[in-house]
Amino acid sequence: MTDQSEFAVRVESRNAGKAVVWVAGEVDLSNGPELEEVLVDAARKASRLVVDLSGCTFLSSTGLRALLEADKVRTGDASTIVVVVPDPHIRKIFEIAGVDSRFVLVDRDDEPDVEAGSRAVS
Repeated sequence: MTDQSEFAVRVESRNAGKAVVWVAGEVDLSNGPELEEVLVDAARKASRLVVDLSGCTFLSSTGLRALLEADKVRTGDASTIVVVVPDPHIRKIFEIAGVDSRFVLVDRDDEPDVEAGSRAVS
């Protein structure tokens, strides 16, 4: 049985320039640099990037930094990074840090914004 806190990250490239990065376990100072490397690499290569945090049990500021660094390397024609974040506690971290507007935050990977990769207009 796998420990829930065990960190894991996996990238899947899909058609039409889309990449999905799955993150599981706890993201903290010990593995934040690894996550940042994976996210920045995926952000450079993919025109549409989805980061799925549905398996993430803890996200420190190091994890937020990794996402922000990935956002920085996006080119002008790349869509906004979509972050699947169903856990309200982890979503609250984005809000408290004031970075929730930098990403498209969705609860599930089958929501329309995941495919569109664009911010919803209210």
